Amino acid sequence: MARIGHIDFLNILPLTYGLSKLKERDVDVMKGVPSEVNRALLKGSLAVSGISSIVYAKAADELLLVPGLSVRTDAKVTSILLFSKVPASALAGRKVVLTAKSETSHALLKILLEEVYHVQPVFEIRSLDMKAGVPDDAAAALFIGDDALYLYHHPPAGLFSYDLGDEWKRHTGLGMVYSVWALRRDFAAAEPQAARRIVRLLQEGMAKGHRELPAAIRELTGRKPFTAGEMEEYLKVIRHDLKEKHLAGLRLFYEKLAKLGLLDRVPELVFFR
Repeated sequence: MARIGHIDFLNILPLTYGLSKLKERDVDVMKGVPSEVNRALLKGSLAVSGISSIVYAKAADELLLVPGLSVRTDAKVTSILLFSKVPASALAGRKVVLTAKSETSHALLKILLEEVYHVQPVFEIRSLDMKAGVPDDAAAALFIGDDALYLYHHPPAGLFSYDLGDEWKRHTGLGMVYSVWALRRDFAAAEPQAARRIVRLLQEGMAKGHRELPAAIRELTGRKPFTAGEMEEYLKVIRHDLKEKHLAGLRLFYEKLAKLGLLDRVPELVFFR
């Protein structure tokens, strides 16, 4: 039975809902935060997964992109937020705590602080408590996913707030691709029919979730710390398609990471066919 990794955040609600209604019997879905499914795909315990976009870049020789699927925004994202006790331009040499849940957001923040604010903080990766805000021993903290979205609606008093999607858009004029779906190349080569079926399942699940989004939101209301209106607003910000015009932002992200020494090389974007 093929295993699919699924990032368990609100930003993928359409796919979460769509997969639950399609009820494929011979697919095992592993849910987790980005860091968990990233590791599982690279270890080979998953055949296909949604992953942080930087993970594809680091392991492009082992992976193929799933056509047409991503988590991206045209500008603001509202769920990747830096909260700081001082302006971002004053973070040089100060401690910035990064959530342990993701890698793409870490890399994006490093680009923006280097190129926009011209500062090099001291970074530390550890778990964060959204209700505690910025830890006492740090000047700033990066939150992602549902934690960040909660803080977007309940911002801590007295802190500077930066939406990394907005910051990237202002800096580059392009949208940002935060995560992609990828297959292991060895799985696609060994079981091409199964790979095609899973890709079709993901595409159909996402499409179904978007068609029935009001029902998906109703089903989730009360199980997340957001109102139905807040979820609807958020899911208008997030985009899940991936077309050629969106790849410019992804390629630029990889180019900037390579320039900063955070990637060995800019990967070729190779899609499963």
